[in-house]
Amino acid sequence: MWSTVKKYFRFENNEISSIVIGAIVIAFIVSFRDWGIDKFDPYMGISSLLKAFVFSIVMLLIYISIKKLFALNIGINIKYKISLYGLIAALILCIITNGYLWILIVGIVDFFYIKGARLGFFRYGPNVMNLASISLIGQFSLLFISIILKIFSYAFPGALKLMYIALAFSVTNMLPIPKFDGMNVFYASRLLYVFSFVSIIAFALLLSFTGIWYSIFFGLIIGLIIWWVYMAFIEKELG
Repeated sequence: MWSTVKKYFRFENNEISSIVIGAIVIAFIVSFRDWGIDKFDPYMGISSLLKAFVFSIVMLLIYISIKKLFALNIGINIKYKISLYGLIAALILCIITNGYLWILIVGIVDFFYIKGARLGFFRYGPNVMNLASISLIGQFSLLFISIILKIFSYAFPGALKLMYIALAFSVTNMLPIPKFDGMNVFYASRLLYVFSFVSIIAFALLLSFTGIWYSIFFGLIIGLIIWWVYMAFIEKELG
């Protein structure tokens, strides 16, 4: 595994460019309302924009790195790239809602299997469950980041906005949009998608208003309840 990581774990120039562009768009969206509502405030706007940009760079690097490491462990290499349609949609929705709606769908990953590292794996190439696993491990990294920021927010209240960025990025990337995390999980299993998506939404909402352990526990409970309802009354009908 270490030899595979050493050989394939890297960020290519086009990936770095995509991360920077994605971070700029995220920073623009989340700082949209910080430039002043009744009166233009350039200092506050630029300060908020720069903080969001730096954090978005770090968040994206962690999110993609965790995905890359996990993927390499199962013989898959991933490449991050910008989603032009996602960027345009995110910016339009931000502008028409006056910055109230954060749809942070800025980039996607392409999957490539590594022949020599796939020996012993089912069907020799990546299957839908592989892609779902990689997507979910990326989601877990975002939730972990949000938990760390929640802890920091008790001493540094400014960390709360960074937590909201991580949570918004997590939730919106779990929407069932082709090539994004949500659709990868949905293709693998509708039941897994319902449980994970609902749990993430519930966790994000609870973490915004309550403590960490309450958010984890009740997020999972809500996810399980909706999963059971979906399985009992909807999945049965879909077949």
